[in-house]
Amino acid sequence: MKKSRFTEEQIAFALKQQELGTPVEEICRKMGIAQATFFNWKKRFSGLGPSELRRLRQLEEENTRLKKLVARWAYERQVELAFSRPGKPTDNAFIEAFNGRLRQECLNQHWFLSLADARSKIEAWRQGYNETRPHGALGWTTPAEFARRCLQADVITCSKDPENSASEQF
Repeated sequence: MKKSRFTEEQIAFALKQQELGTPVEEICRKMGIAQATFFNWKKRFSGLGPSELRRLRQLEEENTRLKKLVARWAYERQVELAFSRPGKPTDNAFIEAFNGRLRQECLNQHWFLSLADARSKIEAWRQGYNETRPHGALGWTTPAEFARRCLQADVITCSKDPENSASEQF
């Protein structure tokens, strides 16, 4: 990430000046920046104070380091990383289907009165989803049943269809 020549305090001050009514052109002239730079700051940092802005920058730098670390680890172990493209939810249809079910069957059905209430209701839904509800993608077994069957059998031969293991299909 490119290092800014402006401190968090300077950026926060410029944004605060604009909120107080100083014209953007004047702020940009005094700071020696383009209006595009100012509006990028406004889009990214509007409403943040200097300490919050500093913390945001630290988090962004840490995120960059972690991305590089994961990429290096994946490269060294020849792991192929696959990412969903922005705006293409069909790249990961399984998680999109799960998100839709969670929203429809749990989040839209309950009022959450507190964080503890939300946790308990979501946990109850999760247990029902994983332990009692059959899934078509798993041969109409529950995920718990499917996991038990996979642990009992060789993982490679685990199949959605209890009658047909993967090794028997080929």
